[in-house]
Amino acid sequence: MSLATRIVTSVLVPMLLCIGVFGVINVRLRRVEMIDDARRELRDHATTLSASLGAALRDHQIEDVAELVDDLSRADRVLGVVIFDHDDQLVRASRSLQREAPRFATFGRRARAETDRVEAMTASDGRRVIAYGFALRARVGERHRGSAVLLRDLSYVDENVAHSARTVSIVGVLLALIVVAAAWIGVRSAVLRPVELLVAAVERTGLDALEHKAPVLRRDEVGRLSRAYNALLDSLREARAALDERTDALVAAERRLHHAQRLALVGQLAANLAHRMGSPLNVILGRARYALQQGGQSERDQKHLREIVAGAESISAVIEQLLSRARRGRGKVSSLELGSIALDVARFLEVEAEERGITIAIAAAGPAWVKATRNEIEQVVLNLCVNAMQAQPRGGRVELSVRELTEEPPRVELRVDDAGPGVAPSERERVFEAFYTSKEPHEGTGLGLTICEEIAQALGGTLTVTDSALGGAAFIVVIPRDTTAGPRPAPSLDQHSRSQEPS
Repeated sequence: MSLATRIVTSVLVPMLLCIGVFGVINVRLRRVEMIDDARRELRDHATTLSASLGAALRDHQIEDVAELVDDLSRADRVLGVVIFDHDDQLVRASRSLQREAPRFATFGRRARAETDRVEAMTASDGRRVIAYGFALRARVGERHRGSAVLLRDLSYVDENVAHSARTVSIVGVLLALIVVAAAWIGVRSAVLRPVELLVAAVERTGLDALEHKAPVLRRDEVGRLSRAYNALLDSLREARAALDERTDALVAAERRLHHAQRLALVGQLAANLAHRMGSPLNVILGRARYALQQGGQSERDQKHLREIVAGAESISAVIEQLLSRARRGRGKVSSLELGSIALDVARFLEVEAEERGITIAIAAAGPAWVKATRNEIEQVVLNLCVNAMQAQPRGGRVELSVRELTEEPPRVELRVDDAGPGVAPSERERVFEAFYTSKEPHEGTGLGLTICEEIAQALGGTLTVTDSALGGAAFIVVIPRDTTAGPRPAPSLDQHSRSQEPS
């Protein structure tokens, strides 16, 4: 059963009961009142008839008695008069009572015996009537000479009572319909409509949809319920936001923990590798240098020895870098111009880029000074450029751009764009994880971007990835600008060569 039906029923049922009880009581009172009126009128007629019959008996005017009986029979709702003598013999009866007159002899005898007037409800010719009997005397105190019974019709009482019952029923039904209509309209506007809106808001609400507030249309209990529901939604939104923030923090902390564990493993491997390779490499480097110092070799052998020395020194530098990374050492920090370092790295990669069919372009909008070690900056630029080249195995384009950001705090941006396949949004968080790589096993270890991000964070900056206008990926390094460097020119790059491609 709906709420509206319950409310209307709770109003209608008591009202119908009240109308029914009122109708029954009203009909009964109406019946009693009409019967009392009939009795009162009958007594008045009996009093008049008694006086008239007493005078006629006293004057022995029997004709007057007969005329009086006939005249009274024509009175409103009076059925007639029956007169008996002292031996209960019928003396005179109205024409309408000729057949039933003998059956009222007993009633006349009662009137004479009780020496008073008596009345009773009875039936006559299938109709309800009231009989009023009294003794006949010529004079007061004289012995009675007979009795008279006056009859009045009561069938009209039943008709009037039935009419009153129908009227009460019709009025009750109309009143019930009016009350139901008024109650429905009132309940609809005051209760059902606000409740429907509240229910609709509740049905639209879920864990992912807490913004559907219930409209507050009234200041009654329904309005208070809507305000309480809206307050509950606000609390749920705040709780969900706090939970999401806490979950994100836990996920980030877990990611950082895994990242730190992997970096620690990298450090251990690097230290072990450097330790195992350092001694044999130093022997090779020392023997090669000693052989060059002794001389006596052919030009070709000296060239090979110099290549051995250069290769060993390069490997030694890498080993020293690994040990520095494991020891968390940074080396000498100085003011560096980012554009010139990017140009040096591009020139270093020129031969490999030509072999791969890749064009490297550099754009620098003025000097961009940072405070770091040259090794850190070179490693970041080199790793990002190598990744961009490896992402385009069939040739393409790599663009390096360096600029100072205008907003505070003062920062410098290095951007490396490529025309490769790009990085899917679902993988942009994982590309900086240690050992994660989408390259072929022989092309990478998954540590380059990890090291770049670690260096950027150590410098107080960030490393992010986004979509590139070239159609591939764009890696953006933002680090603090060296405000103490001043507007001095780049040490290895003049102004007009900053936006050209290296030859």
